[in-house]
Amino acid sequence: MGGGLSDEQLNRVVEERGNALALRVHEAKQVLSRVDGLLAADQSLIDEINSVIGERQIPGEAELFQFFNHFLAHRFPGCQLPRDVIRKVVDLDLHPISSALESAASEIGQDALFFARRVSTGLVPITLSREAAYNHPRSELLHLQHPMSRFIVSEVARENTLSEHAFAIRLRESALSVGSYAFLIAAVHIKGQRPKTRLVAVFCNRNNDRVWTDPDEMIPVVVQMLEKGEDVHTETPSDDECELLQERLLQNLERLKAEWNTREQTLDQARREQQSAARRTTLEFLTNRAKERMQTLIFRHSGEFAIRMARARFEKARKELDIHLSAPAAPVWDRIEHEDIAVGVLEVAP
Repeated sequence: MGGGLSDEQLNRVVEERGNALALRVHEAKQVLSRVDGLLAADQSLIDEINSVIGERQIPGEAELFQFFNHFLAHRFPGCQLPRDVIRKVVDLDLHPISSALESAASEIGQDALFFARRVSTGLVPITLSREAAYNHPRSELLHLQHPMSRFIVSEVARENTLSEHAFAIRLRESALSVGSYAFLIAAVHIKGQRPKTRLVAVFCNRNNDRVWTDPDEMIPVVVQMLEKGEDVHTETPSDDECELLQERLLQNLERLKAEWNTREQTLDQARREQQSAARRTTLEFLTNRAKERMQTLIFRHSGEFAIRMARARFEKARKELDIHLSAPAAPVWDRIEHEDIAVGVLEVAP
């Protein structure tokens, strides 16, 4: 840009940078395709891979920032997040919310108790940016499933301050063709060895039988609604049409959940078996090593104390292995559940 490169050099640099970026995205997609084979793969790793690929996370940093601050301004004045938290790590004093978080731990999970105790000790590094959190491992990344998010959602639901009315949105351009659509947006909670939550959007055309449920196609439409949607006043559907649209939306959501349930149940069982096998292999290795150490000391006629300690280590390792081998089978799979987030009408205009 400063004129320091010739056209040929500039083209070569651009091509090299582009190839490097394409390779990074390709490698990230390969890792994501093998993520179920990684024992340490948790949701934060998956989110990080998705951020490399370029997938838009919902809710994003801006939506979470507005949601948090709207609640904090009402319940805990003075604890609002500064705007810098969207893109970098900021040391914040959230001590005023610690007691409320601790009280809610029994309802929203024990990780809320750990977070409450951490914020009660003083300044805590906080960020909404996955990239910033990746570069600062000790920071708290606030995301959809973070205990602070779950706490605020539970408090808002308890206060019942949200409107329960459906709404209408208009888009000037969309992956959907021009027309009128009913939509249902839901969070699908997948329990098991690696719990996760996926956003689902079901759209159905109000004038024919067409329905769309593929997340890869519909989540971008939701992103467009968030970023470019306009409020629009439309004629309220009749009771008969509302009942029909509700049935169509829920039936297709249940069909999608059934497909995911079958797949996730198989994956969950495979993960548990893999984890159990890895644990068994580790315990067998530790037991054999402790046994060899004990036998070596005995063969060398080492001191009584050293032999006694080595025998104790061997017995401890063998006991842990026996406990693992005699442990009951993994718990029965729990069906996935969904939580309605929004319902409404989408008008796609020319």
